[in-house]
This record gives sequence, structure tokens and C-alpha cells, in this order.
Amino acid sequence: NQNIWISRKSNGDNDTLSAIVATFVNADLLVLLTDIDGLYDDNPRTNPQAKRISFVRGITQEIRDLAGTAGTSRETGGMETKVRAAEIANEKGISCCVMSGAHPKQLYLLCDGAQIGTIFEAEQR
Repeated sequence: NQNIWISRKSNGDNDTLSAIVATFVNADLLVLLTDIDGLYDDNPRTNPQAKRISFVRGITQEIRDLAGTAGTSRETGGMETKVRAAEIANEKGISCCVMSGAHPKQLYLLCDGAQIGTIFEAEQR
């Protein structure tokens, strides 16, 4: 059995709240559904050469900086708050996946081990 907490909201407060709830229930994975399919090395809406980062082990300042420039299109939330939520979860040993909510059936693939979105891997509990 796995505890998985899924957030469909884009507001930064909801990203943070989702991470806090995930830590409170000791979830195995936090999934943040958003309007983009993960963290990119640049803004994919303005740079067609931007590459999705599929896996992050350890959230560094470089990752935080990328999140500030490669966020979602909404004014509230954005990738920066999702990375902050991932960091909160990771600190408690909970991995986090940021993925597009456009195709919710991909959650089944994710749970089956497919690499979808950006996985922020936590240290082992």
C-alpha cells in the first residue's frame, strides 16, 4: 500500500499546503498536477530548445533558479512554488512528482513506475 497525495491546484499556497499534508500523513509520494509536464532547463513557452529535467536528486540553488525562470503560465503558483513544495516533502523523506494534469490517466503509468514529469527524489526514510 502506498500513500499518495495529489494536488490539482496551481496556487502557491496550495502547493505548500499539499506538501505539508503529505508530510503529516507520511505519504510515499506527493504528486503536483500543473499546466506543464515538469521542470525545464529554460522556459519551454519561449524557448523551443528547452529540455525537461526528468529527475532531480537534491534541490540546489541552481534548481531553484531554474524554477523561477521556467514556471507555469499562471501568475500564482508556478514552478517555483512546486519546487519549494517538493523541497518540503523531500526534507521529510517523501519524493515528489511534478507533472501535467492534462492527462490524469498518466497517474496510473506513474504508479506503475513510468518516468513522467519531473521526479524530485527524497533521501531514503
